[in-house]
Amino acid sequence: MRRLEKPVPDHVSVVGPRYIGKTVFLNAVATYFADKHDHFNACVYWNIGHDLPQNDESFYRAFARHATKPISTINAEIGAYLDADDVDYEVIKDVFDMLKDDGKKVLVIMDSLDNLLLAGQLTKNLWDSLRALAEMSSLRFLTGSQKRLREIVGSPEARTSPFWNLFADSTLILSAFDDGDDWTQMLAPFADRGIELQPGARTELFNYSGGIPVLASALCKRVWDDFDAGANVNDGDIKSLADGFADDKRQILDDLWNDCSEEEWGVVAELAMGRSMKAADVSRACLLALKQRGFVREKGSELKPCRTIEQYVKTYRQQATELPRLFSRAEDYNRNIKSVLKLRSGQFENVDEHLVEHIRFAIEKLDAPYHFVTEIRGLVNRAFTVIWERELPDRKIPAEWTAGWKQLDRNGRSAERNPPEGKVPDEGGRQCYLLSLMTDSRKAGTTLVSRPTYFMIDYLQSVGDFGQHLGNSHVPDGFTYTVCLTAIEMCEQLSKDLAA
Repeated sequence: MRRLEKPVPDHVSVVGPRYIGKTVFLNAVATYFADKHDHFNACVYWNIGHDLPQNDESFYRAFARHATKPISTINAEIGAYLDADDVDYEVIKDVFDMLKDDGKKVLVIMDSLDNLLLAGQLTKNLWDSLRALAEMSSLRFLTGSQKRLREIVGSPEARTSPFWNLFADSTLILSAFDDGDDWTQMLAPFADRGIELQPGARTELFNYSGGIPVLASALCKRVWDDFDAGANVNDGDIKSLADGFADDKRQILDDLWNDCSEEEWGVVAELAMGRSMKAADVSRACLLALKQRGFVREKGSELKPCRTIEQYVKTYRQQATELPRLFSRAEDYNRNIKSVLKLRSGQFENVDEHLVEHIRFAIEKLDAPYHFVTEIRGLVNRAFTVIWERELPDRKIPAEWTAGWKQLDRNGRSAERNPPEGKVPDEGGRQCYLLSLMTDSRKAGTTLVSRPTYFMIDYLQSVGDFGQHLGNSHVPDGFTYTVCLTAIEMCEQLSKDLAA
């Protein structure tokens, strides 16, 4: 409020992880200013996640739609300018110009801005225009997002807009409740009802919720529902109420967990399994993120996990401890990726047995690039055999396909240069060209093979060509791993395509 109620208010960005309470917080700010007009004469609240514009034009129309009613309360005539189907930037600019001349100020709250920025479909010109609006005394922006705005702008061009500089010094981070004033206010209704929470009960409420708002409120509701006025609640009561809490909140915990990075998963999983860790054992960025989420807290020099998160990991996410152990370092990755490839290839169903054999031998030859690439070349040849036996068993290319490919374009030139005709060619590159035309929905050919499958075959074909000129070239380990995984996915997708 200090930032917004200054004589010249700031533009403010509120940032916090999922379920931390950003929308609740921003709605409270909107309600506050809706009833208090000595700083802002009107307040616009827009949850962009519920009304997502697809381009610049639809953004301006949505902006106007949400702003019309609040601005009309200041001046009905000015608000009427926004109540039209063809609203654009110039109309909005005129409205705020008129408000500025009248000495009026409007707070525009844009919640869930992540949805808009990640889409990357709005141009730099729009953000530059909003920056121009933001320089008027009649408008201030308050935004809500899961990450700092510049970090989530989907368009590289839009990242250069000066709009993001508005929030450089006025970004507020929402975190889990701490065990001081936040928690005292959270528990105030119990005192009002005459329910006494002993110190141990307060401690366990914090231990089991981690101060994560959505968990803290749910756990407090259990206490509220189970105890009458005048009750005395101890730590044992809270532990009993928390039994099965992680199971009941599984969906929310899944969302919270999936919002974390792999590094954060690894740290929490290690703590949940009983490993002792100090703050110094974790990167600063990871530690700050986990503390902000409420997943861990520092107790002395030791890190302690939220007990509900600990229960959840033990029950549903034990594999998270394995991932860092197997893949956190490059040498670990190189040592274990072969087993992953074997496991993935063992999941095949109804894949041609010759393709499976090529995959099996390729995995065994990952450390011998020349022999590995030979298997990939054989795999591609077999894939083409499987395709032609299904699609063109007589190996004849339909004349109408070739005629369609040869049709002249607007300039009188053949639409395709040297399109394949007659019989299916023997050379791999020409077969890829034929398959490319067949999988292009705009062309005359037709096939069950999907476009993604074609792209994988084309890539593997180029790897086979590379192998013929390999010589003494250095081939990094990661190259063979990537090729092998592509080969596995191509085999599975091809079998699904042809089964269709």
